[in-house]
Amino acid sequence: MKKMLVMLVMLVSLVSVSFAGNYNVPNGYTLKESSNGAKIYSNGNISVVIADMDRNRVDLGILNYAYRGKFYKDSISNWWKNYASYSTFAMINGQFFNTTINPTTLSFPLKDNGHVVTSYVDDNSQKRTLIIDKYNNAKILRGYTSYYLYNDAPDVIVGLNPSVSKSSWAPIGRNYIGGIPKGTCNPRYSSCDMKYLMFFIAKRKTQYYMLKEVEKWGVSKYAVVMMDGSGSSQLKSRTSSMYGDGRYLPNVITINKW
Repeated sequence: MKKMLVMLVMLVSLVSVSFAGNYNVPNGYTLKESSNGAKIYSNGNISVVIADMDRNRVDLGILNYAYRGKFYKDSISNWWKNYASYSTFAMINGQFFNTTINPTTLSFPLKDNGHVVTSYVDDNSQKRTLIIDKYNNAKILRGYTSYYLYNDAPDVIVGLNPSVSKSSWAPIGRNYIGGIPKGTCNPRYSSCDMKYLMFFIAKRKTQYYMLKEVEKWGVSKYAVVMMDGSGSSQLKSRTSSMYGDGRYLPNVITINKW
C-alpha cells in the first residue's frame, strides 16, 4: 500500500510538471548563453533560443525597406552590426522570401509594431501564425486569416504548418518556432498564451527529425510554425553563430532583454 502511494505521488508530480509551463532540456544539449531569462542551448547541430515572454521581447519585423513592397537583403552579420543593441540577445532569420532578386519580396504576411508590412500570400499551403499582442502575450494559431493580421495585435508573422513538405526528407537547414503554454492550456484544443517561445535553428536536418527533436523539448506539434529554412536558417548572438550557407536575408527576428 505504501509503495502504491509513493508511485501515485510520483505520477502526480510528473503530471504537474508537464502542465506547469516548463520545457525539457534533452540529453546532449549544453547551455551556451544566458541573460535575463533568455537562453541558448546547442548540441552542435541544432541551436535552441529560448525567450521567457514574462522577461523578454521578440521583434518579428527587422527589415530594410527598398520600394514598392520590396526589401534589401543583407548578411546576418551585417544585420547584427547595424541593428543589434545592448538589449539584443539573439537574432535569427525570419520570413520566407524570393531568393532570386535583391531587393526582394516576402512570401507571406508580416506585421511589425502595428504596421502591416505585407499581406501577400504566396501559395495555398497550410499555414501557422505567430501573434504577439500589446501585452506581450504570444500565441501560435493554426491556419491564417486576414483577421489575424488586421486585429489589434501589433506583431504577426505567418509561416507554414510543419506538415507541409519543404524537401521534407532532405537534410537541409531548418527554422522552427515553438511554444510552451502558460499553466495547463493544451494547444491541441485551445489558442494558448505561451510562457516560452523557442526558436530551433538546424544546419542539416529532415523535417521528420526536426519535429521529433522539437517535441523532446516538451513542445506540442500543435504549437509549432515552420519558418524559412535551407540556406536561410541562421543564428547570431554575442557568443554563438550558425550561418547556413551565408544566404543574404531581407528579414530577421530578434530576441531581446527587457
